[in-house]
Amino acid sequence: MLNHNRLWSRSAVWGTALLLGAAATQLSAAGFNDDRTVVTFSNPVEIGNQALGAGTYVFKTLGDDRNIVEVMNGDGTHLVALVNTIPITAPQMPEKTRIEMNEGPANAPESVHAWFYPGETTGWEFPAPKT
Repeated sequence: MLNHNRLWSRSAVWGTALLLGAAATQLSAAGFNDDRTVVTFSNPVEIGNQALGAGTYVFKTLGDDRNIVEVMNGDGTHLVALVNTIPITAPQMPEKTRIEMNEGPANAPESVHAWFYPGETTGWEFPAPKT
């Protein structure tokens, strides 16, 4: 005859293991970060081959491919640019968002060179605009 206490104990252990496994899956899914950053430029800039006027923009990585950066308008409702980037390593881990700029030729706007998200040493390098 089966011992009901022993059966219940095994069921409780397996049930707890299943719950912990489900919780770990939820934590890892919730931990995914699209690296959303709000950036304001006081002058026009270029990013990839796209010109951006002075203003506020939202940068975020594409969920399926973190090397593609979406540039949205300031409230995040309109896609302005979709830029293929190259992973780049920061010499030091930035404590806050860091945007690196390149000077353009005379009478041309600066271009966004790289974007680093706080707490991450890997950032995104934007291809130089074609001249």
